[in-house]
Amino acid sequence: MKFDINKVVVKDLNNQKMKVEDLHKGLGNFIYNKTATLDWVGKATAIHSGEEVELTDKERETLISLIESPICDFVIAVKVALIDHLKKLK
Repeated sequence: MKFDINKVVVKDLNNQKMKVEDLHKGLGNFIYNKTATLDWVGKATAIHSGEEVELTDKERETLISLIESPICDFVIAVKVALIDHLKKLK
């Protein structure tokens, strides 16, 4: 499945779009710094550059678990947007 960070829409509780500066860079760095295998280097680099990446079901679930975990310091609105987007991918 294809994951494009540029298609993630972050909204507040009033359903208003929130502007998140450099979400692609934040997520790319997060993946690069928090994953344990070298398999993620290319994907982290591509996401950091704002590029679309191919994810397997297992990679998607791993990424969702990482974002849900306490080691991810994104604000709740960003976590919810990322997880919702990832769960909708086919």
